[in-house]
Amino acid sequence: MPLAVLIISYIITPTIVYAAQSRVGLGTADAFAVLAGSGITNTGATTISGDVGTFPTTTETGFAGLVTFSSGANHVGDAVTQGAKNDLVTAYNDAAGRTPVTTRATDLAGATLTAGVYDSADTTFEITGGGTLTLDGGGDANAVFIFKMGTTLITSSSSKVVLTNSAQACNVYWQVGSSATLGTSTNFIGNILALTSITLNTSATVNGRVLARNGAVTMDTNTITRADCAAGTTGASAAAATSVLVNNTTSVPAAPYCPPLASTIVSPFVIESRRVSPNSIFFSWGPQSGTDLFNIQYGFEHGKWLYNVDVTGFSTTINDLPPNQPIWVQIAGRSTCRIGSYGVSKLIGGPKLPNTGLAPREDNISWYIPTGIFGISFLLILIQRNTRFSSLH
Repeated sequence: MPLAVLIISYIITPTIVYAAQSRVGLGTADAFAVLAGSGITNTGATTISGDVGTFPTTTETGFAGLVTFSSGANHVGDAVTQGAKNDLVTAYNDAAGRTPVTTRATDLAGATLTAGVYDSADTTFEITGGGTLTLDGGGDANAVFIFKMGTTLITSSSSKVVLTNSAQACNVYWQVGSSATLGTSTNFIGNILALTSITLNTSATVNGRVLARNGAVTMDTNTITRADCAAGTTGASAAAATSVLVNNTTSVPAAPYCPPLASTIVSPFVIESRRVSPNSIFFSWGPQSGTDLFNIQYGFEHGKWLYNVDVTGFSTTINDLPPNQPIWVQIAGRSTCRIGSYGVSKLIGGPKLPNTGLAPREDNISWYIPTGIFGISFLLILIQRNTRFSSLH
């Protein structure tokens, strides 16, 4: 391709806008730490900071002598609870409709995520093996994290969610399409908005809210603390502008402003890959991209990018793959709110693709046959020359 065409295609390549998310408005449900649709059941000594209520079922079991309110009030089917339930429906639908969405692997254990909207190709999220999910606010106390699930949210025993770099629990939302279950001694952060029920197993703690639209909330010796944002924060970027660039061409009324990527940020290419286990592939890319922030798209078929992950640095390992399954990857430079153009996609990690993503020559039969023929011919020539030389002497 001529150099001029390459330069023009780079200039006009669209970029993707990742505008900062605003908070999910909870309305009057904001005052509640626990809200249910079909009753609340408790076992053991539970401490709650924030209001509690259930509607239309008003049954509360296991409260007397066991539930302690460090703040807030208990509303049982009153007008306050009814209004909060209506506002919860609005908030749930708001969270479910948020875009753009980054698709993650189901298991969040060990992941560090920046602000944004996330879903799973399997329609469920888990934190397994007592693992930790880290939410990185990037120094912005208004950073918003939204996790969307078509089905369940499940955490294993002793798993935890932690915050770093100014992230706040009030700005974390879990929109659950069916039910949520927190394992024993889970330390959880964020506002759970579940369509059906929420179960907190023994000694699970929540810094956030437990809000079930239609089902019950079940508690067992828990601590639930309603998460309030620090004074002066809004849940959206404090930066302001009158317009924002979309695909580098269209000016639209601004959401919180996301600046374009620097011109020095270019699409990187895979320079090395290797299989480190039957289920894991390591790969790296060039450091000449003008940034150390990247977004990786990958999938099992070319063009079908099932998974999407942010990476800081110039290498990563993709785990939890089917045994010896090669994957297609493509990489783009990014900022905290915008992803640039993806580089050329590449197949990596197959049994015949150990290092560079290209089949080695010794596995290529079209190379093997002519090489073998040439070798045999050369050997015959040597034998013939040696025979003639011997006959002359």
